[in-house]
Amino acid sequence: MQGYKLSEGKYNSKKMSKDEMWDVFNWLFSSHSRNDASYKFIFLKSIIDCIDKKDSSGKISFDILFAEFTRISWNLILKYGISQKGEASDGRISTLERVLRSEYTATDDFETLFDEDRRKICKKIKNECKKYVVGALYGDTDGIIYSFSKKEEWIQMNPAIEDFIKNNVGIIENLNYYKWAQFYQLINDKKKEIELQKLVDSSTVRKNENIYRSILASEFETTGNRDGNHSTNTIELLIAADDYMTKTNEDIDNDDVEKEVFKDSESMKRYLSDPVLLLNYLMKQKSDMREGV
Repeated sequence: MQGYKLSEGKYNSKKMSKDEMWDVFNWLFSSHSRNDASYKFIFLKSIIDCIDKKDSSGKISFDILFAEFTRISWNLILKYGISQKGEASDGRISTLERVLRSEYTATDDFETLFDEDRRKICKKIKNECKKYVVGALYGDTDGIIYSFSKKEEWIQMNPAIEDFIKNNVGIIENLNYYKWAQFYQLINDKKKEIELQKLVDSSTVRKNENIYRSILASEFETTGNRDGNHSTNTIELLIAADDYMTKTNEDIDNDDVEKEVFKDSESMKRYLSDPVLLLNYLMKQKSDMREGV
């Protein structure tokens, strides 16, 4: 049965090496994992954000998860107007967009809603989005990350994977943002990109960075220090670095980056721990191509 159709699932408790755990995320972030909408990216971030919000039985309730899911989605949909799924032949938008836009506008702030209003909209999002995304992410990761029950409305983390996520949260979040932004770029048109460029402070946009990645950084990676700078995105910031551009006088193809980074878990770990290796590899590839090697 396809994951999204499942009503419940038990996490796979087999003992896994770190390499095997990386393989799970490597597959999830590769082109082999199908995404019809942005829900899995948003739900994974919700899990990471709520990973310590367990009840006395070690479970995270859907109420907690989908409150965070709603908060994450709010500005992306209402402020920026970013489509969350590809254009349908009948013109239908995602359920997430439909529910939010039916009750709120760009001038509404999630954080300033009355408590009762916030609970109501979060409940509506939960009731609609839990139907597919919980089982879909479970299925895409072969039941490794969590157990879940749609009826009782909870997930329970696999303790080994929970520790793995906590120990590698920066890399995992970075990869999630990277694929999330690529998905938005794929399903939204150029007109939307131009509109978004007017809404984003140009001083926060890093060179050669797509506008969706910049928005995700602005919304979710703010460090909270006085200058308001968002945290460094290891791969993309380094690729866009001035010194590299000065030396090579040419851009890096993001397709080449993804192909090399995601070809296997060992490559992913190596390049993310030392991104200079990735740049050196890509520079050598370009040099070899020019020389006909």
